Amino acid sequence: MSEIAPIDRIKDWPTFFEVVRERPAMWIGNVSISSFQNLINGIRLAEYFYNISDLDSLNNFDFDEFENWVFEEINKDRLSLNSFGLARKYSENDEMGFWKWFEWHDLFLQKSRIT
Repeated sequence: MSEIAPIDRIKDWPTFFEVVRERPAMWIGNVSISSFQNLINGIRLAEYFYNISDLDSLNNFDFDEFENWVFEEINKDRLSLNSFGLARKYSENDEMGFWKWFEWHDLFLQKSRIT
């Protein structure tokens, strides 16, 4: 029995996040919040630029809601940074920022399921 290739597992943003978290070097070259942010921004820009329909685009994750949650729950200093910038700022290095972002992502999902 063969394992499903990581790219074939991706059906939405949550599954994309999981395959990147499992094997970051395969997707972004190294464990880096900056590289992860660039990959996400590139995908979102390509979806917009090529006018990809909602049915064919990655979905099932509300980036605005997540950013608002991070701003309210994490960004106590009210810095003008998004979740990626805050993860970078509140970490010792870019690699730790990657893991910090996923820590917040997991907390956000837990809180979302409770409410």
